[in-house]
Amino acid sequence: MINLLDAGFSKLFKSLIYRLAALFCLLYSLFLVATRIIDSISYPDLPRTTLDGIISSGPVMLQLIAPVFISLFIGREYSDQTMRNKISVGHSRIDIYLSNLIISVVGSLILYVIYVIPMCIFGYTYFTSFETPIGKLICVQLIGMVIMIAVASLYNMISILIPNKAVTAILSLLAAFVIFMFGMLVHVSLEEDKIARGEGGSVLIVEDNGEENEDKSFMSDTERKVFEFLDVVLPSSQAVNMSNSNIPSKWEKMVVSDIVIIVLTSAAGIIVFRRKDLK
Repeated sequence: MINLLDAGFSKLFKSLIYRLAALFCLLYSLFLVATRIIDSISYPDLPRTTLDGIISSGPVMLQLIAPVFISLFIGREYSDQTMRNKISVGHSRIDIYLSNLIISVVGSLILYVIYVIPMCIFGYTYFTSFETPIGKLICVQLIGMVIMIAVASLYNMISILIPNKAVTAILSLLAAFVIFMFGMLVHVSLEEDKIARGEGGSVLIVEDNGEENEDKSFMSDTERKVFEFLDVVLPSSQAVNMSNSNIPSKWEKMVVSDIVIIVLTSAAGIIVFRRKDLK
């Protein structure tokens, strides 16, 4: 296992795709900070805003970046016959799977840290200090890291079970995009429903016949329960819930859900990979 990890991390850090992913995370973080700096210069009379609203939005973007380097990194193991060579020299398939899982997780967390570091530097220097207490801010980042571990586990499974690098990359990107969009849809729909059901927040609906009715919800009770369940389970919805640097009210369920995703994807991946015929 140690040899697999050593060789894997060495290959990861030398990978052009991973270096580009890391550079993108850094530049994206600096871009968000720069826009806030430009706003503070353009409107000097307004109070200088903090970076609370963007420091915790990393998982939203990283869920689209992690599948790229994971699928291409593991896909290369198949294309250059590295996977078969590992088995031929005596490494067990479980060790191979777990080592790739660890590399995918650590690689994703490094990208997360690269995104957060510029936020912390400018957040405590140029800008007014974060409004969120440091303890709460750390908790939010830890939850974000758990989300990224679940994401890495999912795409590690997909990448190892599909030997074709091109197919793996396309499927991973499509899955990431669909999960991202669906998670956003779930969260936005729930927020709209909450506004409609809020005190004094009923919605006035004008029927075709001109009759006015007050409706306090866009969803039925069953639909709301399903959407609330998905809002907790989907990593994309979890990430949106954290993007304002507040600890979500259902953070415990989110963490448990992520742990379940990690366990299930890892168990399923190992079981199928052990029986897979690597021709």
